[in-house]
Amino acid sequence: KEEDPYSLSNNSVYCIYQDSKKRMWIATHGGGINLLQETADGEIRFLHNGNLLKDYSKDKFNKVRVIKEVNNTLLVGTTEGLITFSCNLRIPDLASSLSSNDVIYIYTDSRQNSYVLTFTGGINQIISNNLLTDQIQFKTYTKRNGLVSDLVLSMIEDQQKNLWVISENTLAKFDPE
Repeated sequence: KEEDPYSLSNNSVYCIYQDSKKRMWIATHGGGINLLQETADGEIRFLHNGNLLKDYSKDKFNKVRVIKEVNNTLLVGTTEGLITFSCNLRIPDLASSLSSNDVIYIYTDSRQNSYVLTFTGGINQIISNNLLTDQIQFKTYTKRNGLVSDLVLSMIEDQQKNLWVISENTLAKFDPE
């Protein structure tokens, strides 16, 4: 409801994620992130950049596709880049930067390697230990490294620890080695 500043910031929900502190985060494609909160009197409300989440940008990062926790840090995949709560952006022309701002999926495998999959930038393995920095570094895998497509949609690990990637019209086994 527009008259309620604590209603969900947008009805286009892409992801709901529960972090290690049991907080529920809602990713919306048009309203940024929302934190579900129960008030002392039992009412449900949503915190977002239109009310109490003032540090979250009102001008950028509003088209959120995925939220994931890695090493006690929330990673937020948006159409404008991957951010943590320090608002990290892709740095153009830096090889260790995120290869594309249009983040579609974030995955952490059993070896605790985390990958950021992008719409046209392939697979980006996070190589930084500190995720709360303005300069997260990535190792990028694209068609130049053997990917079938740079448009990757999701990733999962099987019981043999093989990583599988879904691209445009392809399912492929991904070996970062």
